[in-house]
Amino acid sequence: MNDMMQKLVSFMTGNGEVNLSDSLREAVVAGVRAEFEAREQKLKETYASELEKLTSDFNARLAAKQNEINQLKGINDGDNPTTTSFMSSRTQRL
Repeated sequence: MNDMMQKLVSFMTGNGEVNLSDSLREAVVAGVRAEFEAREQKLKETYASELEKLTSDFNARLAAKQNEINQLKGINDGDNPTTTSFMSSRTQRL
């Protein structure tokens, strides 16, 4: 397998026993680049989505814990418990 990869790299770079024409090499590189960039974009989108989910979940749990702390301290917020948006802005400032 390693030998095959070395031969392929030599072939693509033009250093092997057989050379690939520049135009064909550029076409192959363009295809590989397009596939790589598409996969990279998909990974970035997946990462951003997962980060948003984790952040939202964290902020909800943080707000719940803050409400619990306020209740234990005897702080009465009445009908205005700590909200996730408040905790989100507080988290971003920290």
